[in-house]
Amino acid sequence: VQTVVDLMERYDGPTPELLLYVETPEAVIRLNDIAETARRLEPVTGMICSWGDDITRNMGTMPPRFGDTSVGQHLGDWLSNYVAFAATGAGLDPISYPHVEIHDHESLRVRAEYARDSGYVGQLALHPTQLETINDVFTPDEDDVARAVRLAEEFDAMDSDAALIDGVFVDQAMAVHYRQFIARYEEITGEDAASLVD
Repeated sequence: VQTVVDLMERYDGPTPELLLYVETPEAVIRLNDIAETARRLEPVTGMICSWGDDITRNMGTMPPRFGDTSVGQHLGDWLSNYVAFAATGAGLDPISYPHVEIHDHESLRVRAEYARDSGYVGQLALHPTQLETINDVFTPDEDDVARAVRLAEEFDAMDSDAALIDGVFVDQAMAVHYRQFIARYEEITGEDAASLVD
């Protein structure tokens, strides 16, 4: 990773962002070391989990179909979660791998929702027709953002480390979570989240 970044920085002009693609058993074994190295390198912004064809091909197994109950599916779930933890722990954006069934938007949405709920903040697209579904899934819901804004603002106005707000227990850790959620919405949309609150 360091070598690639060094080569990128030798050229004139802005340095592009670099996403790490986890696609071999060796990379999985060394994932924590790779993530720690990436943490120190500014161009590296994200880590992609290759749950499907690449990792299974390199292991000599058939890629599982998403949603089945095979051993391959369980391996994929474990790997996906592991990459999300490693990326987040290193301050990188976990990005889900692309959906290869280009015109099956229903299964794309299911896959994207699963990735989002597993901590991923985005997904690679193989074709422009996939972008609408991916963007819709990974853009935080406005009602949820408005609720997060209200809870965060009310908590910040209190002189307390923990409080019960509208029946929701909020402490410092939850307040940080709400602020991160709000920041993600603003980064994606370019909109001020406070404008969503009545």
